[in-house]
Amino acid sequence: IAHEIKNPLNIIINSSHLVSSNIGSLIETINQKTTNLDPKTFAEVREDMDDIMICCEMISTNGTRADRIIKGMLNQARSGNSKKEKHNLTEICKQGLSLAKHAMKSKEDAIPVEIIDNIDSDIYIVCYFEEIERAIINLIDNSFDSLISKSLEEKNFQATLAIELIQKNGAITITIIDNGM
Repeated sequence: IAHEIKNPLNIIINSSHLVSSNIGSLIETINQKTTNLDPKTFAEVREDMDDIMICCEMISTNGTRADRIIKGMLNQARSGNSKKEKHNLTEICKQGLSLAKHAMKSKEDAIPVEIIDNIDSDIYIVCYFEEIERAIINLIDNSFDSLISKSLEEKNFQATLAIELIQKNGAITITIIDNGM
């Protein structure tokens, strides 16, 4: 099953790269040539192209993440054990926050959220990458769901989510706090 999933997943990832490349070329062409579009229409077209680039990046990032998960499944099926490796926890937290934030923004009931991040640089741990990333994304998703629920009940609610990653006295702490339900 994992091998069967990988084929269409690779097509999705490669297609997102192709669309990104084509949009990038189109942006360069539009920037270099004088266009008959009025400035407002030009700005709207440019904004739409930027949105497409962001979508392609999300497709590629999540496709790559799914590919890693499938590779992990295949490795586990082959060896019976996943392999712990040294990973940059700082990057895992930042990536997880970015993925969860984009997923929340794509929801029908998305709300503005003030993000406070206090993520220390270059914290490395030996871990199972996919499991740590999935746990962080799930925790942040839960916070966003809580914030959305509270915003539906309270007018003028100012949603806030804070994520902290610190290393102190040999211990690593990840804290995720929201002011939701």
